[in-house]
Amino acid sequence: MIGIEQSCERARNSSCMNAENMSTKWTDLQKRFIQSSRRPLPRLNNGLLPSSSGKQKARLMRDALEASV
Repeated sequence: MIGIEQSCERARNSSCMNAENMSTKWTDLQKRFIQSSRRPLPRLNNGLLPSSSGKQKARLMRDALEASV
């Protein structure tokens, strides 16, 4: 009787460990995907996408040039 209880306990522990490993693997995969994603996330770069910040920089430089002339 004791042997069966021990094997059940062992099986329960190993399945919990597998579930933990799977969830950490999944979060690692998600992190890696987010990092390797070509398109940057909007919340990075102060909420501006690179295209809009590039346009802003160009506008600021143009305004500065016009002001200095």
